[in-house]
Amino acid sequence: MNVQGSAARSLVGKRVKIIFDSDKQVASATVAADGQFSTTAPLPPARVRDGNKARYMAESGAQRSLDLKLTRRLEFGRIPLPGAVDDPTHQYSIAEVNLKAVMDAKNPEYNIPIRPHDVISVPHAEVVYVIGEVTRAGALPLSEGSSLSVLEAVSSSGGMLRTAAISHARILRPVAGQEKRAEVAVDLKKIMAGQSEDIPLLAGDVLVVPGSNGKHAVYRALEAAISAGTLVAVHY
Repeated sequence: MNVQGSAARSLVGKRVKIIFDSDKQVASATVAADGQFSTTAPLPPARVRDGNKARYMAESGAQRSLDLKLTRRLEFGRIPLPGAVDDPTHQYSIAEVNLKAVMDAKNPEYNIPIRPHDVISVPHAEVVYVIGEVTRAGALPLSEGSSLSVLEAVSSSGGMLRTAAISHARILRPVAGQEKRAEVAVDLKKIMAGQSEDIPLLAGDVLVVPGSNGKHAVYRALEAAISAGTLVAVHY
């Protein structure tokens, strides 16, 4: 069967593994300049084609894609998508739908009409977290087959506060089998100046933007001066 997908710009030129049943690599592909990749993979075993295990994912490092699974009664016709298969009972047609490709209008042929009694299975989205000196701290969902960069995450969180210590941010990254997270230093000042590359965030990452004690003290003094009416303007 044909397997197609799309990936984030940060993955262009990289190899992705095609994973079946959560942990079995069945194929691989290279992400093209337009973010697309395609390859062929064997059909799922007949015994699992009608279950949730009949699912393929693309994997690159710690990132894994998400997709939709569409199940349709054969009385309404087979699903008109590449890779659609009949379940062992020959009562249903089953297909994977690359949601990101549909939302980005890269594969409009996947945006098919839904028929009566169709069942759409939507996997839980992975998230990253942004905390500290940003306007809106919290979780940010990762869309299918993609990641957020550090700058994208900061922007999606409303930007940094004036009191942020932008040269001393860090990423707390989960480590498989360990409770303690790995720490990755992030110099947002250099990234914003184009002196360092932006860093992609992986599922479960926590981006910490710390505050600057010096900046906090300055702004507290300014606020106190304004409140007391003692701030004066100096002109040159």
